[in-house]
Amino acid sequence: MIRYKKMERKSVALRIGPAGVEVRLPLGVSARSAEIKRVVATQLSKAARLAPTDPEPTRALAKAELMREVDEWTVRLGVAPRRTQVRRMSSRWGSCTSLGNVTLSERILRMPLSLRDYLICHEITHLHELSHGSGFQRLMSAAMPDWRKREKELCGWVARQELAVLSRR
Repeated sequence: MIRYKKMERKSVALRIGPAGVEVRLPLGVSARSAEIKRVVATQLSKAARLAPTDPEPTRALAKAELMREVDEWTVRLGVAPRRTQVRRMSSRWGSCTSLGNVTLSERILRMPLSLRDYLICHEITHLHELSHGSGFQRLMSAAMPDWRKREKELCGWVARQELAVLSRR
């Protein structure tokens, strides 16, 4: 989903995240202008090049299959979440509480395996380290050495999804 936000700024900027794409516009610039539409499409195309080369899944994963993947990661990382759930999340891919509850967005059911693994590993790693500080980054690197690359691929995957929506309009 592409959202437009007007701000005191001099240029157009795109933020790509779990909720979709946020286009930050200078005050007085219309989101409907042909120039803005062109800039957004160009930036999304550039970001989409970062998408993984994994084939797209042919079907959505069942929640039970996802839970098996989560279980594999908990064993691998030596942790036991108090509760794991999958639900609709509007602005995040997942969350982990200090009580050990892990929630994953239902949107990851339709992702390529490499991105799903990254997100599962990310949330399960929070059972060891709640912040995103150096300790968390060390643990992520030990569990998944290419996690930074996958994080960029996730942005590319989101951009590719948004481009597909734009092309249908």
